[in-house]
Amino acid sequence: MIEYYKVLSSKIPPRRDYGGRGKVEILLMHMNKLLKNSIAIGVVAMQLAVPMAVLAQGQGPATPPPVTNLCDVISIIETITNWLLIFLIIIAVIFVIMAAFKYLGAGGDSEKVGAANKQIIYAAVAVAIGLLARAVPWIVANVLDVSIDTCSGVIN
Repeated sequence: MIEYYKVLSSKIPPRRDYGGRGKVEILLMHMNKLLKNSIAIGVVAMQLAVPMAVLAQGQGPATPPPVTNLCDVISIIETITNWLLIFLIIIAVIFVIMAAFKYLGAGGDSEKVGAANKQIIYAAVAVAIGLLARAVPWIVANVLDVSIDTCSGVIN
């Protein structure tokens, strides 16, 4: 503990005003900050490790079925677009959360608030375009009053 105190006390910047606190109080303040950061890193690590542990219970290597006809190709494309839409929505949520932090950190600065507004608008537009792109085949089919058989790719 004494060695840790010496290391931390030597790293305390001399110009920073600690409000008349002694070295022990400053040391405790740094230790609290270190503990909070360690807890946050631990929580994030657990959030990443638990899904990996669940997925590690696999049934062996998954081999996709062979592509033999147009139905298989369409199925693969639909699966890819579904995953891309999910990924897009996750990224949009992350951008909205980042914009919320920009709002919190703006401190009344109109330029920062404007940047946060733009970021939220961009995220909303990205989600809208993604949903619209996913829905285009059904919109066209309804406008033309036809049905789409997605497995065979035949428009009736």
